[in-house]
Amino acid sequence: MANPSLERCPDFSGEVYRTIHDTLAQVVNENDQQVTEHLTAAWDIDHNLQIEAWNQQQIIEAQIQRKAEQAQREQEAEALQLAEDKAEHECREAEKKKPKMNNFDESTLVSSVIVQRPAQYTLQKLSTFNFINLWYFSPAGCVEATRNNRSNANNTFGISKVDERNSHSEIGHCCQSVTKLNGGPQADLWNLPAGGG
Repeated sequence: MANPSLERCPDFSGEVYRTIHDTLAQVVNENDQQVTEHLTAAWDIDHNLQIEAWNQQQIIEAQIQRKAEQAQREQEAEALQLAEDKAEHECREAEKKKPKMNNFDESTLVSSVIVQRPAQYTLQKLSTFNFINLWYFSPAGCVEATRNNRSNANNTFGISKVDERNSHSEIGHCCQSVTKLNGGPQADLWNLPAGGG
């Protein structure tokens, strides 16, 4: 609907309205000037009613537009708040998963004794559920494992003598105890001192 305030009053004395003009003049017994004034007054009343209705419609449409924009802003704010809450929740979850450092106690003393561990060979055999002699878990076996423990880079070879023959083998690989292979001290659980140490 176009804005009715932009409309102009038609010329009721013109040829287009001549038939209506003459008919009214005969019915109400008035001259041309009076009929033109009555038609103009009637058009003005109708025109003012149309302007008022159009203005009311514009106010209603503006209110609807404002409400729609407000709803849109609230929806965007809610979506933004949800995204922020989700990001904050993920951040808190990530913080929970981070390893926490224990409190540092300055009065705690560091032990001066290194606990002996079995050889890597022994632990590999144990992890694959293969048989392993108990000597490897004895204090003597753990001491020997610590004494012979070496770690070298991969593909590092050394020359060794086996049965009067020289051979080369990778250094740092896990193998049985040399003492145990050469028939050295055959400690077993029956010969361990009481208390395991």
